[in-house]
Amino acid sequence: MKALAKLKQALGFTQPQPLVFTSLLPGLEKFMPIVPARDARPQWLKKARQDYAARIKDNPHPTPATDRHTARCPGINDLVRTGWVVRAWQDITIEVMDGGAQIRWNTPVDQAKVCEVIGHTVEFHPPEQLHDYHVEWYDDSLPALVKIKLPWVVSIPKGYSLLQLPVPYADDKTFEAVPGVIPSDLPDRPLFIQVRWKVKDGFAMIPAGTPLAQYILVPTDQGESVVTTGSQEDYLANSSLPMAARFSRNYSEVKAFASALREDRCPFSSKENK
Repeated sequence: MKALAKLKQALGFTQPQPLVFTSLLPGLEKFMPIVPARDARPQWLKKARQDYAARIKDNPHPTPATDRHTARCPGINDLVRTGWVVRAWQDITIEVMDGGAQIRWNTPVDQAKVCEVIGHTVEFHPPEQLHDYHVEWYDDSLPALVKIKLPWVVSIPKGYSLLQLPVPYADDKTFEAVPGVIPSDLPDRPLFIQVRWKVKDGFAMIPAGTPLAQYILVPTDQGESVVTTGSQEDYLANSSLPMAARFSRNYSEVKAFASALREDRCPFSSKENK
């Protein structure tokens, strides 16, 4: 392995730099680490998979109509497994009064005392910073954004940016992170998550361990795109054939079929026939 590494170095191949999350609060990286998104999938998806398993058990010969299930949706499953998820490291309570005119928050630990460089856990962006520029604001959210400041910094490898997204299909409906991009131009960028708060009056809590936002590493150079036209016949032949050929869809076969078409080789050829 060392010889291979030296050879790559001699040939000019460089090892890509990793994405580095650094805790500014000693022990946080063990107590409440930032985790791969696949390890923080929503609880409702587990329930959906259990339901699908029960349906298949009762119906071993599914039809296309009965085989279609949210638990098998590749768009949802691929998304909730992509990137990393940052979680609340302690309970956060927020109480909204007078329709948002007064907002109080609290945490068990005063973060400003244990991590002075980050400061308090919660701050706010007043309506004039975002709300007032929208023709229509979100009916379910306060005009002010809640800013959750975490004792984490991130170093992003050159040539990439870190895309911040709301947790997709989240279990918790009291808040939703707003999207944004963290560039790689400066090291150790703090993770401050702005969220739309959806409890417009009353008390709510974000329990410790709640996923707050999802992060996906994306290339800075997005490349080029081509906008073209094609025939419906080609679309049906290329995309629908492996999906229509079986009662129970196998998305691995669909992906393999599409990959073979892109490589201009017969999608039906097997290893034995090569």
